Amino acid sequence: MSFDAKAITVMIASPGDVQVEREIIREVIAEWNAQHAQERKGVLLPVGWETHSTPELGNRPQAIINANVLRNCDLLVAVFWTRLGTSTGVAPSGTVEEIQEHVAAGKPAMVYFSSVEVKPDQVDSDQYAAVTAFKKKCQSLGLFAEFGNREKFRSLFSRHLGDHANRLLPMDQQTQDELSTALRRADRSQERSPRRTLSDDAVRALQLAAREGKRQGRAEYMPYLGGTRISAGEEVFTDAHPNPKDVARWTSAFKELTTAGLFEANHSTHGLIFYEVTHAGYQLTEQLETQE
Repeated sequence: MSFDAKAITVMIASPGDVQVEREIIREVIAEWNAQHAQERKGVLLPVGWETHSTPELGNRPQAIINANVLRNCDLLVAVFWTRLGTSTGVAPSGTVEEIQEHVAAGKPAMVYFSSVEVKPDQVDSDQYAAVTAFKKKCQSLGLFAEFGNREKFRSLFSRHLGDHANRLLPMDQQTQDELSTALRRADRSQERSPRRTLSDDAVRALQLAAREGKRQGRAEYMPYLGGTRISAGEEVFTDAHPNPKDVARWTSAFKELTTAGLFEANHSTHGLIFYEVTHAGYQLTEQLETQE
């Protein structure tokens, strides 16, 4: 289905030692587009000097990138690890100059510093010192984020990108109204469902008791000398010398089901209780199977 969309360009700025992170940025942007582009009537377009600049003479290379690529970007994301980059004559590196130009234009910039492990012989001490100095400078300029592994970076960037996208691509009123209506309907549906008030243990016991088999529709609570046997259908939860916590756990689950009218209890002598799945119990089980 086609739709009109506003394009938000995202500048990916970084030295050459964070190629993995650059790929993660593009993947996360693609995921955001797949999930939100239609509802937000907008798309995020990743750009970078290596993919969007063209050969041109007559000015500094970084100045050309700034004019032809960076200037049209709405959001910038920069990642540093062990290298700051090469001086441009104006700034310590091209990445730093891009950040400075972008921020000076009043546009948001997300800056990340990696502490992913690296072999010592792969680190240029001068470059690493430059990264450390720039990181210290950033402390007085605003907020930046740090990560110790790439999955953490993916998680952080995904959340941060969503926050910026919410500001740059706010939902129109009609979409907000439609989403609010859908959420209210879902809440009302959950409120009407007995599943909303049942614990996971109670749901499991109900499903096991309702499952087809020789003991379908049955659950039992059977105290005996030295222990308590609790079962639902073919599954035994506690048997010889059970942990008291387990007995309390499944006793509580059976009580939930009885109170909700999903189990019917039949008491016998010596404390033995037979439970039978009620019609409402079978109906709820069918609903749960449909949802799964």
